[in-house]
Amino acid sequence: ELVRQEVRHVRRSARTAWITVAAMAAIVCGAVGWTTFKITQSMSRIDAMNEMSRRVELEAKQLLTQRDTARQEAERARLAGVEASGRLAAYQEQAQLAAKQSDKRPTTRPANVLQRLADAMAGE
Repeated sequence: ELVRQEVRHVRRSARTAWITVAAMAAIVCGAVGWTTFKITQSMSRIDAMNEMSRRVELEAKQLLTQRDTARQEAERARLAGVEASGRLAAYQEQAQLAAKQSDKRPTTRPANVLQRLADAMAGE
């Protein structure tokens, strides 16, 4: 009878040990699965953030290029405006000089005879 009790006790202990091993194996599998899921999720987030970072960087480069182009165009327009103002001032100065000189008589005399006669009759 003592041997039978001992056998039952050993079987019960063995069953408890195997149940404990199975439970620990299930817990380890669950932990590995959960960890794998979290790592995969984190990698997906990192990939999404890297893609967004690349897009922001590309857009920033495009905006810098557009800014530089706009600055160059503004400088060209400013220079063209200054040049146009200078030309206008020169034309105005020429017009003023022409107006002053139109009051003066030409210093050359007519070359043909008819013009000389006409000038003589007019008293010039």
